[in-house]
Amino acid sequence: MNNKTFEVEIKDGILVIPPEIQDYVRQCQGNTKVSITIISSSDNSDDITEKERQKAKAILQRSKKHAQSNISKSVDELWSDFNKVKGIISLS
Repeated sequence: MNNKTFEVEIKDGILVIPPEIQDYVRQCQGNTKVSITIISSSDNSDDITEKERQKAKAILQRSKKHAQSNISKSVDELWSDFNKVKGIISLS
């Protein structure tokens, strides 16, 4: 059995298989197995994606609008509410 190693890209969570790999697979005869090993170059678990950033921005805008419409509360109460929402967002 012959082995050949290729490097591929992942764009937006989708595996991109370049033409040279597709050509190689077409040339393979008989039983062919493909193994995929994913090696992360860094721990991006703390990185915020653009989608998450937009969602957080929308939530903050709604919170601000809600706070402005609720002027019966004191500044301290409004900040307390804001910090509660911010804490909930950070845990999500």
